[in-house]
Amino acid sequence: FLIKNGLVGIDGSWNKVDTLTSLFQTGIARALPFLVAANTVNFGRPTKLNTAEAIMASLWIMGFQALASEIAGKFKYGQTFIDMNYERLEAYAQCQSSSEVVEIQRKFMNELYEEH
Repeated sequence: FLIKNGLVGIDGSWNKVDTLTSLFQTGIARALPFLVAANTVNFGRPTKLNTAEAIMASLWIMGFQALASEIAGKFKYGQTFIDMNYERLEAYAQCQSSSEVVEIQRKFMNELYEEH
């Protein structure tokens, strides 16, 4: 699917997403599963990925790990992002359905937020 249709990352603020809806008219919109940011603005914050991290994650999950790693090399935090999320990225990449992704995501979130 990726090779035929491509991948688009929209670099825009989520608080202005309503003004970007025209960009979502074609293609298939997908949300990324639970990951943790490594960028300098949101380091360590779950789900606060920047566009570069989102593209790296998308590529990794879809089986383009070498390309994701190549892009990671262009950013100071790129390899850190992959290292921090390696187990998650690998698990999501092995999923065969959306329901499997949701199940794995729930497991990772429970582990992180489990009360001790």
